[in-house]
Amino acid sequence: CMADNEVSLGIQVRADPRDWQRSATMTVEARNLDRTGQPIVTAIPWTDVDPASVRVFDPASGPSLSCPAQVDNLPNGLILCFLPKGEFKANTKRVFRVVWNRRTARADDLLPIGARRVFPSAGATGKSSLSIRATQYSADLQDGVLRHLAVAVKPGISVPVISKILASSAETGWTDEAGLSCTTRVISDGPVRTVVEVRKALRNGVSYVKEFSFYDARLDVRTRMEPRVGIPSRAFYAATGNIRCSTGKSATIDGRGDAEGMTGGPGPQLWYEVVGDGWSHSCVTLSTSASLAYWDSSEWGGVGFVSPSDQEQVVSYRFYGAAMPSGFGALDRSRLAEPAAIRISDRRNQ
Repeated sequence: CMADNEVSLGIQVRADPRDWQRSATMTVEARNLDRTGQPIVTAIPWTDVDPASVRVFDPASGPSLSCPAQVDNLPNGLILCFLPKGEFKANTKRVFRVVWNRRTARADDLLPIGARRVFPSAGATGKSSLSIRATQYSADLQDGVLRHLAVAVKPGISVPVISKILASSAETGWTDEAGLSCTTRVISDGPVRTVVEVRKALRNGVSYVKEFSFYDARLDVRTRMEPRVGIPSRAFYAATGNIRCSTGKSATIDGRGDAEGMTGGPGPQLWYEVVGDGWSHSCVTLSTSASLAYWDSSEWGGVGFVSPSDQEQVVSYRFYGAAMPSGFGALDRSRLAEPAAIRISDRRNQ
């Protein structure tokens, strides 16, 4: 043959929910908040689920259209995460069909070879280091410290925004996190999020377990620190931005001004937001918070929530490739503190 005799074409293989062994109906109510583009995260009551087999179908969009979905097998149980397609406006509800195969002694028997989904196995990485490449941001996780976080502002263009996110205290170091030992393992990885666990021993008998959940535009950090000291999750900045917190205080992150009236004051603090040149991000706390710590000196910003109790701390960072209007941090917190209402019913064996 004198010419190229190869050809390729794409075909669409439509899934049929009836091909799975079991199914249930899930009704999700947005309540009074817009849920468009927001992942739905919920515990599931079934114990016979093979996590790799789970699919979530949206009958309203077509009987064979599935949403990005995964089941995470976490210490607190099986968690279903999925991302509804299209708009999900406030005060509306949507109905989904969740299907799965039963877990057996040999999971390989559940699906034919061509249909298997294989996720990375959970295990310690040799260098305790991972590179995170999400749609709206990128970062490096190195020995428990999240570094070089950049926000995507245009296709192919990212801006360095946060230099590091770490534990900060007098006992362990205010601006560094020197560790005696550290292990990092991927707990779950799928189309909606990646969950990573870090266990680290610090100076002066302090240790922590952190669980990072990386979504397309959001980053959650859950920390259990023993004993409780300082600030479990503190962000230092690499770009100038205007910061505003839930009690109305504001300042400019630029490496000058130290506390600038931001630290302390009436509490509890619920969120803070930072707006820069073509980017924004919020940080909300879902734990009891006494105050906001802030110290803008040679290490820019130094922003984090101080928890007054020994409970685990949960904070969530949300990133935008645009300058957002004032108050978006309050809305981001409401979406997490007031999640969509979920009702599961109509389980069927097939």
